[in-house]
Amino acid sequence: MNFKTALDTLFYSSDSTIFLSVLVTYVAFAIFIVWIVYTPRLRDFFYSFRGIHGTFYSPAATMFALAAAFMGSTLVGSFNAHTDAIRAERTALLQYVDFVNNTPLLANKNLQYQVKDYLQSAMEEEWPLLGKETLSVHTGEIFQSIFKQTVAVAPLLEGTQAGRELATILDS
Repeated sequence: MNFKTALDTLFYSSDSTIFLSVLVTYVAFAIFIVWIVYTPRLRDFFYSFRGIHGTFYSPAATMFALAAAFMGSTLVGSFNAHTDAIRAERTALLQYVDFVNNTPLLANKNLQYQVKDYLQSAMEEEWPLLGKETLSVHTGEIFQSIFKQTVAVAPLLEGTQAGRELATILDS
């Protein structure tokens, strides 16, 4: 098992597994830092960085705080990346619904309701399956139906403002 596969497995694990793995990593870093700082050969070197009050602000505490900060920033960065992906999908779907509502060739095909079904299926079926690294067949079928109906109308919209908007939406 390579490192990426292990991280993917951890990412799709339960919340308690993720919490325990972060806690174990945090404690392991703490033990490692304390072991490095209090190794007899390195003790004098690290004590040269001693703060104002040595018992309160030791080099071990500094290294531990830095490790905790880096771990925290990594977790926040990952959360923000996932939030941005969800926000981008939401924006693309809102643009698509607005486009459908303002394009007569698409407005009569009830695509707005199919988008609603797609979103409902994604939330109720797709998201729970992400933990098992599988996809919902039903959600995929709804998306393919929406896409096929939209692409079928695309040649009729060529050279129009609606055609340019459709190209922008399909690119996002």
